[in-house]
Amino acid sequence: MRRVSYVVPVIAWCRTDKDQRLRCQDFGGFHRFRTASGPDGEKQKLSQRLIQHTDFVYRCLSNGQQLEDVFTIGKELGLGAFGTIYLAQHKVLGPGFKFAVKKIRKSETDSKLQELLMNEIHALMDLDHPNVVKLVRYFDEGSYMYLVFELCEGPDLQTRLEQEGRVEEKEAATTMRQMLAALKCCHEHYMGHFDVKPENFIYRSTDMTKLKMIDLGLASRFKKSRKEIRGTSAYMAPEIYDGFFGPEADSWGCGAVFFNLLTGKPFFPPMMGDDDIKILAKDRKWVRNRLRVLRDSGLSKEAIDLVSRLMRHDRHLRLTAREALQHPFFTLHSEKEAAEALRKHNPEYAELDREAQEILDNLVEHFTDFAAQPVLIRAAVLLMAHVGAYSFKHARPQRAAFTKLDRTVSGGLSMEELESFYEESGTPVPEMLETAFSGVDLDDDGYITYIEFLSATLPRKARGDRNFCRRVFEILDRNRDGFIDASDLAQAFYSGKDEKGVCSESLAEICDGQLSWKDFFELMQKS
Repeated sequence: MRRVSYVVPVIAWCRTDKDQRLRCQDFGGFHRFRTASGPDGEKQKLSQRLIQHTDFVYRCLSNGQQLEDVFTIGKELGLGAFGTIYLAQHKVLGPGFKFAVKKIRKSETDSKLQELLMNEIHALMDLDHPNVVKLVRYFDEGSYMYLVFELCEGPDLQTRLEQEGRVEEKEAATTMRQMLAALKCCHEHYMGHFDVKPENFIYRSTDMTKLKMIDLGLASRFKKSRKEIRGTSAYMAPEIYDGFFGPEADSWGCGAVFFNLLTGKPFFPPMMGDDDIKILAKDRKWVRNRLRVLRDSGLSKEAIDLVSRLMRHDRHLRLTAREALQHPFFTLHSEKEAAEALRKHNPEYAELDREAQEILDNLVEHFTDFAAQPVLIRAAVLLMAHVGAYSFKHARPQRAAFTKLDRTVSGGLSMEELESFYEESGTPVPEMLETAFSGVDLDDDGYITYIEFLSATLPRKARGDRNFCRRVFEILDRNRDGFIDASDLAQAFYSGKDEKGVCSESLAEICDGQLSWKDFFELMQKS
């Protein structure tokens, strides 16, 4: 089925501005010390805000370089929603750092196409989750935009379905859990994907254990007054045709994918046209009859119930991504059971699990050490994690450790989750856990994000890698004079203004005003 576009009056699911101020993640400040007060306390708070993640990282990486200054472009990997995807090799970091680059021609005449492109960029900048493909950086060059992503080397879900057909319930549970986790992350940022289909989920590697959501070009915030509805008809919820556009539409798409996984057949006849699919999608009797196929497929009652509740016509009765993850189907086929099966039958995974557990056994020490570093060193480590931790092979245990802790699959860890982890493992909760947690919860919102966790636990092999350190030094050395000084930091952190001399004071923590490459590298090796 092709993507289709419908122009309709839209009534959108939304939150009030007041709710958004209360509930959306605050990106205005980095780490606000609860005990800081007075002029010194204010400067301390400002210095922590230097490394507020989303703005800081992407601003640092937008330093006037061209794509070919940083990457060697290789073979074509395929076609995305709005452009061609190529393999790219980082010129400085070496053969272990490969990425996927999406080349997109900018439209000078089609404002809608340009809007969709910027939607994808902004959506990916906001989302930080193990099941969402990571946007590392982007380049705006002339007639083209280049988006640099972590490289996913496995097949997409559609290819797997074409090759294998129907999958067992246990495997379907693992797949659906990851899809729903990615969508839950979107929805908690007041954003929908709105093009849920097998082609838009790809495996991180050929072992097909980690699934990633891609192509967020159609993603948008939940708000009123959308004029144009886009999606793929075979997975579009019936209310979309009438202008109701909310998170429940993604749930319907998940239900259609789940039906395909469990039966090996698409929900709608494969050769049917878009207009005919629209008629059937709005036909409650036809949908109910189609769902009866599940009862004749030897599936568990839990599987049948989950698909049925994801594909209810009444969107208010349809399960949300969060609710679906709590469904008895995922209790019947637990994540713990799937992990145990992997450990038993896959020696490589068993070793990875052991390494991840070792990180968790020393978690407080990792957090405390990270929090004790000077602001500039933490900024450098954060940049390292952003550029490499999503794909660096030596960071696989760190990624696995985060997944073990993230019981709510939200992409963020709370104190309650960490305490539950210790209690369930029969280990006393460390006395210093809350203090250590605060040192890594850089924006002080009560959650340690995926990037914060990867930064705090980044392996020494990465922190001390000469090429990696050199690359980060060059990013921070904005005027490229061979030294990092206050003016460089002001450009990186504050777009050119050293607010209240904070950049100078932060630099004074570790040097006398100028930091050379040699001294920077020595500091990184010691960190």
